[in-house]
Amino acid sequence: MKPIAMLLLCAGASRRMGRSKALLPWRHSTLLDHHWTLFRSLENCKPWIVTSHNDLPLTAELDRIDWPFAQRITNPIAPAGSMADSIRYGIVASLRQDCSAVGIALIDQPFIAPLTFQRLEETFRKHPKVIVQPTHEHRRGHPVLLPREMAEEFLHGNHKSLKTFLSEKEGLRKYVAVDNPGILTDLDTPEDYIKYEPRGCP
Repeated sequence: MKPIAMLLLCAGASRRMGRSKALLPWRHSTLLDHHWTLFRSLENCKPWIVTSHNDLPLTAELDRIDWPFAQRITNPIAPAGSMADSIRYGIVASLRQDCSAVGIALIDQPFIAPLTFQRLEETFRKHPKVIVQPTHEHRRGHPVLLPREMAEEFLHGNHKSLKTFLSEKEGLRKYVAVDNPGILTDLDTPEDYIKYEPRGCP
């Protein structure tokens, strides 16, 4: 079974947070380490991280947690540019591998439960030609799984955002209802971090 390439987007400037989200203390480690631990626990998932150029503190943390160098992708224009640019750089690198789909995950969403990833993968295996996206109480969230062909289409298109691309593919989306509000919870500001961090992770 071909793995799913899961892109963890981590090249933004974190302007609203005021410091690197990836390096935020989270329980006994960092937010980045939390995601790495989660991804490693998933079957058929090959995690990749997209970072900005010359982010030395983040590189040091990647080294500390032993994130494979071959699965690190640099967006050379970040933190300028857009999230779509990071997705495209990630797709270029991940599609060089024999993956069945490309997943898009966000560094500031630490409450996504392992079962949510499993439900998404199960749905994708049953419907391998459509985009798979979780919902909670009828609201759409992340991570999003793009079939390999759709990832290639996004790569070569001129869409300014993933949201725009997805809206054009409404008829080719499969929604998965999950009992996991974490698909909607972002840590955008210091207030968000203070509010949610003591809860720990699912």
